[in-house]
Amino acid sequence: MNYVLFCKAMDLVHRRAISFFEVVVVKPRFVILSAASLLAVTLAGCGDFKSVFSYNKTTDELIKPAQRVVKTELKENFGTPEALVAWLKFQFDFGAEESVTVKVNSFDTAAKGVVVLDNTDDLGVDLEGATLKLSTDAVHDIVSYDSESGQLHVTPPIATELTDDDSVTIVTKPHGWKLVRGRNLYMIHCVHCHGVSGDGAGPTAQYLNPLPRDYRQGKFKFTSTISTEKAAHRDFRQTLYEGIQGTSMPSFKLKLIGDDMDAIIAYVLFLSSRGEYEINLGNEMKVLGGGKQEVQDRLRDEQGLTRQQVFKEFQEQEELSTGLTELSDEVGMILAEDWERANSPEVEVFPKKPRPEPTAESIARGRALFISKDAKCSDCHGMQGNGNGPQTEAYQQLPGSSLTYDKPGLYDDWGHPIKPRNLHTGIYRGGRRPLDIYRRISAGIKGALMPGFGTSLSDDQIWDLVNYVMSIPYENNLSPESVPAEKTVAEHITK
Repeated sequence: MNYVLFCKAMDLVHRRAISFFEVVVVKPRFVILSAASLLAVTLAGCGDFKSVFSYNKTTDELIKPAQRVVKTELKENFGTPEALVAWLKFQFDFGAEESVTVKVNSFDTAAKGVVVLDNTDDLGVDLEGATLKLSTDAVHDIVSYDSESGQLHVTPPIATELTDDDSVTIVTKPHGWKLVRGRNLYMIHCVHCHGVSGDGAGPTAQYLNPLPRDYRQGKFKFTSTISTEKAAHRDFRQTLYEGIQGTSMPSFKLKLIGDDMDAIIAYVLFLSSRGEYEINLGNEMKVLGGGKQEVQDRLRDEQGLTRQQVFKEFQEQEELSTGLTELSDEVGMILAEDWERANSPEVEVFPKKPRPEPTAESIARGRALFISKDAKCSDCHGMQGNGNGPQTEAYQQLPGSSLTYDKPGLYDDWGHPIKPRNLHTGIYRGGRRPLDIYRRISAGIKGALMPGFGTSLSDDQIWDLVNYVMSIPYENNLSPESVPAEKTVAEHITK
């Protein structure tokens, strides 16, 4: 296994230096970022690692014509791993163009690939690999650059003659450079666990517990936003900076420098948006009758109806024949607004009161809440906080079904078995600061069964719970005078 991982890592490292400046085409709605084959090369003895985006289960549940619609829209709006499309509807920081304007010193009319510029030593940027843009909007790649003479060699040759009065624009970073940088870094640091598509199914995922996050539902467990909102940019940054304690997700604070952390965040947001867009558009196809189950139901209930007739009816609907762009835009716009709202101050979970001292009285009140029917923490975490509450032995209902899972226990939104935290270990995956634990109690854990109590408990009550939870690792044994959980908080406190 280690050898295989080493090969894959080296394979990706050898291909990480993809130029940002190969092809950048600006279209009315998109910035298209094309790169040389990112994952096509194979190192000797290391097997193949395909650079393709996989499709979600929702797409597999569609009939062929509906699948074609979803796959076509995905490619148009998000591209491929080797030719990314940054949909400008999403207000993510994909990297705005950075450029400098420089005056021409001289131009070799005979060799039109040679330009000498003034004062290039003061630019403070490496021009080799950048692009030169003329006032005519013609773009030329800078092949080589001599900092002492200011001489540039460009390709293709410049068709128009330049004079000493002309200025040229040096594009040091094109539109979308941060997304491309994030893609390259993701292929080095993240793909082995999270997969090319962000589906959490990288080659090492099968060996990990808990499994890597599948980004494609747009759900991230540990956030600073209220329970109904998506993760904010700061949440991704904290996860990358601190890692997730007790899992295989490491800290990258020593590995990602400068813009690298924000670049990876941009790419994770890109993958998450692509995945959720696919799910939402697939669900729209089902509403229009494009689901396999919907077709099966019609064929069973409508005598004489053929599969070919159903397919034809589906394809001739106005929403698909003339309104597909509008439908696709609407799905994308709703998603973009959700992500944009996550960064607004209105949805950030922040205490209205400062944390009180963790006095014995505060801890006792927190303990009373913990085992009460008001908070029901002990239903999952157990009466003593060992993570062995009665819900861990109950059969949970399958989402959207009257059936239950085959095995007892708790399951997350990805269908994976999960265990409530054993609070005696002092390991808190969403962060160990008092503020982090406050946010876990207030907002819950998204995609898991940990609910948020921000609307049902007061600030004082949440802080008492924080103080109690943070005291548990330091207890020898809890007093056996545990009060039955069915009693109310008031009864506990006044006893």
